Amino acid sequence: MAKTKITINVPTNWNDITIKKYQKFLKASKNADEIEMLSILCDVSVKVIKKMKVKDRRMIVEKMNTFINKKPSEELQNIIEFKGKEYGFIPNFSKLTTGEFVDLESYMKDSNESLHYIMSILYRPIVKRQGKFYNIESYNPNLETAEKFLDLPMTFVLSAFNFFFHLGKNLLGVMSNYSKKEMKKATNKEHYKASGVGIT
Repeated sequence: MAKTKITINVPTNWNDITIKKYQKFLKASKNADEIEMLSILCDVSVKVIKKMKVKDRRMIVEKMNTFINKKPSEELQNIIEFKGKEYGFIPNFSKLTTGEFVDLESYMKDSNESLHYIMSILYRPIVKRQGKFYNIESYNPNLETAEKFLDLPMTFVLSAFNFFFHLGKNLLGVMSNYSKKEMKKATNKEHYKASGVGIT
């Protein structure tokens, strides 16, 4: 009886991992369940992983560690195209609305579980664009968009979060202190240097 061949898609960069897959991976990692973690990342059943030769499993782990341990890009993706639509990063954090601030602060309390909600606030549909300059939709919580963002590659998430770390602040710190004068100066200076966004 011929053996059935099984193709295993091993992720080679963060573009291969969606927010949804990343969240499942984190849950499995809390239980230190390496088999389930590999099952999630490689899109195969736990049964398949268990039947895998030890040397093959180790090879896959080493291959994934190459990009997992790699420092994320520091370049913020101001405009991303996702499922046929363009989304723009919030142009100016010194002009956050109360709704944006409150929701971001709330979601950041459990950022891993809320990554898709956070990204749907940071990136919103572009309504007007002139080259690298753009305006985005006014903030209106949209659960449908947030659910779509579960399929968003982690590359965009990491670059967005790394943008704040580059400023020497984590995302929650930025949100909590955005009204302070020095934070406004730092955010505006660094963001406009990086992007030059916002149409008047």
